[in-house]
Amino acid sequence: AYKLADYVQENAEEFLGERDYKKGFLNNLNKRSQEYAEFKFPDNQPSYNALQHLGQKIQKVMGEQEQNRWVLNQVIEADAPEIYQHCNKALTQLLSE
Repeated sequence: AYKLADYVQENAEEFLGERDYKKGFLNNLNKRSQEYAEFKFPDNQPSYNALQHLGQKIQKVMGEQEQNRWVLNQVIEADAPEIYQHCNKALTQLLSE
């Protein structure tokens, strides 16, 4: 998490200017980790509620205007399950070494 925060800091400074981005990133990561810990992952897959929660977070960032209504369904049905598979595989390999 700290190494990832270093990358966030470096990239955000390049595009957004100098300030402390690490603290906000780590606070948000901790908050989201606590939220997702409450969801079930049956058969090692995210539950619909977990996917919906993620979709709602992304929807909020994208804006809740009518033209962005597709975001929630796209996240739930396509993007999040695929991304979860990649992340799960990477973490499994990382932690088994």
